[in-house]
Amino acid sequence: MYKVLIISYSFPRLFLPESIQAARCIKSIEKFGWNPVVLTVSEKTTIERIDPTLSVLLDKKLRIARTRSIEYRFLISITERFFPILLFLPDSKIGWYPFACRRAIAILKKGRFDLIYSRACYFTSNLVALRAKKKTGIPWVAHFSDPWIDNPYNDYGKIDGYVNRRFEKLVIENADALVFVTEEARQLVMGKYPKPLLSKSHVIPHCYDTKLFSNLKKKRGSKITFSYTGNFYGERSPVSLFMAMKNIHKNHPDIFDDIIIQIIGRVNERYRDLVSKMDLGKAVTIIDNVTYLKSLEYMVNSDVLISIEAPSESPGVFLPSKIADYLGSGNPILGIIPKEGASSRIICQAGGIVVEPGDTKGIENSIISFYQRYKEKRLNTFRSEKTMEEYHVLNTTERLAELFNKAIA
Repeated sequence: MYKVLIISYSFPRLFLPESIQAARCIKSIEKFGWNPVVLTVSEKTTIERIDPTLSVLLDKKLRIARTRSIEYRFLISITERFFPILLFLPDSKIGWYPFACRRAIAILKKGRFDLIYSRACYFTSNLVALRAKKKTGIPWVAHFSDPWIDNPYNDYGKIDGYVNRRFEKLVIENADALVFVTEEARQLVMGKYPKPLLSKSHVIPHCYDTKLFSNLKKKRGSKITFSYTGNFYGERSPVSLFMAMKNIHKNHPDIFDDIIIQIIGRVNERYRDLVSKMDLGKAVTIIDNVTYLKSLEYMVNSDVLISIEAPSESPGVFLPSKIADYLGSGNPILGIIPKEGASSRIICQAGGIVVEPGDTKGIENSIISFYQRYKEKRLNTFRSEKTMEEYHVLNTTERLAELFNKAIA
């Protein structure tokens, strides 16, 4: 049995998408000959939300080392107002770096480890692993859930852009292997580096765990239920969905009366007011943030699951982890997302429908199409079992273990 130190700021019970994905692969990695030890942040010092129900994702025998981080809300607020650049060097979790470095090196020197595996986001995790690799010489696999310097949501200035380009380059050059969750992200990030470096980069997507769904029984209602889970920020908005529902209300009132739209997550007052102004209260329900396990219940008890992304002129490189859970639920997906990109490709492969975020008429027609399938009891007839298998946790973890084996060969 080989031994791996997994460095990840995001880990249960922190209520972050990356926490769930990290725990998922770690729980299964032992099946493929790897004994994991985890280094993460102390729940007492993080400002992230804690979800107690995430404990079920962890093996009781898993060894977890938790270290403190300098995170004070008032300090972050002051920094955000007067020195925002400091929150992008490389991210807001840099206060974990000195404590995590010291603990990682101590753990590696004390035990007999074969490999270091770091998961980002947050990118601070990769910098901790970089330091540990340089101090110990142990092979290292670096994971990128999202692009770093190329991420369009990271609005870097001249100074922080320079520093982060330097950070990313050091990680890319020093890691023995690199993992991206989509081919699009891999090509975007690696395209600016010499071609020989591309050969050590690999794609292993987010995954779902069927065990989390096995005890959830679907409750079939009298209406078709569409559900969106997650938050809205930036240009990611439910407005086009609401406008499509308004058109259905006007043009197909009989169908409108048979539809439920559930928005599960943090929704600002502007969108709540819009539901009232558009007279959609009969069909649209907004449910505040729930635990991760509760969100899975909502997914299973829905008929169609909705993914919404911001409009984009370039192909999307992101794969939201919730799409993996959507696949695990077995329900079809309506993607209100750019037609070019990773998420669109996967949703279409799974038999879903993709519509551009601003295409109100297309969204309206898609909802009606799903409604007709629902009435004909053939909602899942287009589902691709091959795609489902590709994103199963055992398949993705086996690929990760194979990469670990190559990294230490």
